[in-house]
Amino acid sequence: MELRKYDRVQGLIFGAFGEVSDDVKKLTDKMAEHMGQRWRTLGASNFAEGIAVSKRLIEKTIGIASVRAYAYVSEEAMRLSRTWGIHDDDGRAADTRERASYDAWLLSYFESTVGLGSNIGL
Repeated sequence: MELRKYDRVQGLIFGAFGEVSDDVKKLTDKMAEHMGQRWRTLGASNFAEGIAVSKRLIEKTIGIASVRAYAYVSEEAMRLSRTWGIHDDDGRAADTRERASYDAWLLSYFESTVGLGSNIGL
């Protein structure tokens, strides 16, 4: 019952080919409107154009990050699938180390490309 006090959870979903969920679209609209207030620094001639420029920048940044992430994750998954199940000389499964390495790589990749609270290049 406690959870019903809160609004609906927003599903921020990013697809492999740059597509996004409706909640991401709503969020980017809000971000663009906020960024559009600085329309002069964006090179726009008015507020409405500032929103349009901002929205295009946000969508482009998110789309590229999404496609890149899918490509890197796919490549890494293929590499790991060839090594999982192989045991080292000490008898420990190589896949445990490979999975830990993959998890660390994935975290560092997202922190470096998307960031935690990224300013999307501005």
